[in-house]
Amino acid sequence: LEAGNYSPFPAPHAEDYSLWLRMAGLCDPTPGSHAQLCNLPDVLVTLGKHDRNVSRQHATVQAESTASAARDAVLSLLNRQKPPRSRSVLPADVTSDALWALQRPHQARAPGDLHRAIKILLLLKKLTATEGGADGGEAELSIDADVQGRASELSTTAITTFQGEAESMLVWRAWLTTQQGQGGGDNTAGLRSLFAAMRS
Repeated sequence: LEAGNYSPFPAPHAEDYSLWLRMAGLCDPTPGSHAQLCNLPDVLVTLGKHDRNVSRQHATVQAESTASAARDAVLSLLNRQKPPRSRSVLPADVTSDALWALQRPHQARAPGDLHRAIKILLLLKKLTATEGGADGGEAELSIDADVQGRASELSTTAITTFQGEAESMLVWRAWLTTQQGQGGGDNTAGLRSLFAAMRS
């Protein structure tokens, strides 16, 4: 109830996604808390695809609703960040194009979208570590691996698709921050993973 119930408003044709994001925003990530969301290892439902699927019939509205719900969720997290003046991501950075690039780096429209996407990604990682207690456990290691993988993908796309553009180098620099502490005092392991991704 506190999350606002299942409703087509404000996200028509993306009601599930909107509700999950609103519920996640209310959760306490502290281990042992009664209010947590998690992924289960078991497959409990299957999705049937056909020409009458809502996602096919209303693809444009659904994409817009999904982007709007994601933007609202990220802005809600930004508002919880303390102190607000030390923000590395400003509300103006949380654009639909940046969130699209975060979800689908190879479909990014501009290097600036990739730069904003990696800034959002690093903020989400920081907030997860801060609110979740950062105990170095399995969940934190999984999040780190996911962040490094997505950051590498964003950097690879910036460098290969938008060669020579200044904002591509900003994505590269942001990616390097994800590699601190990886592979010892230098970034050798991280650079190898990036170049391997660029070759594939």
